[in-house]
Amino acid sequence: MGKGFLDSNTITVKVVPGATPYVAPVPQPSISATIRAVGGTTVSTGDKVTLEVVTKNISDHYSNQRTTRDTRDLARFYRVDVQDSQGGVPPETELGQASGNRGDVPPPGRGPNLPPPGREDVLGKTYAPGEERTQIIVVNDLYDLSQPGHYTIQVRRWDDDTKTWVKSNTITVTVTP
Repeated sequence: MGKGFLDSNTITVKVVPGATPYVAPVPQPSISATIRAVGGTTVSTGDKVTLEVVTKNISDHYSNQRTTRDTRDLARFYRVDVQDSQGGVPPETELGQASGNRGDVPPPGRGPNLPPPGREDVLGKTYAPGEERTQIIVVNDLYDLSQPGHYTIQVRRWDDDTKTWVKSNTITVTVTP
């Protein structure tokens, strides 16, 4: 009794590293997009810069990807990104501005991600695994490419399955005087 405090049992505490924080898996796109310049990568001022866009189902299941038969309506499902050799963006045409071509907003809808009615819409077009579809986009419909120079072009396609943008390869087109 003389010391004024009480002895207790001894415990050991082991400090372990914290658990790895949860990181949500990145959705794998169900499609790929590849572009090439129709007629080559050199055009004269005033000529059309036309892209062939190949969309392929790279998943192991059927994929519904909306599209349209009217090429001027394709801007609702694709975004065409263009930069000049200084990294600037050429002026957009009225159609480019009206379609919201440079934005990251997915196609607008009348319900869960459905686009508004367009000319010759093909809604929910089913792609079989491995199936490809080719569409044409005229870049001059969206951008003023009347100035000679080098332009880098990339296309983004909205993937209806993963609700993400899928980027194509990048090409460089030269507009000569």
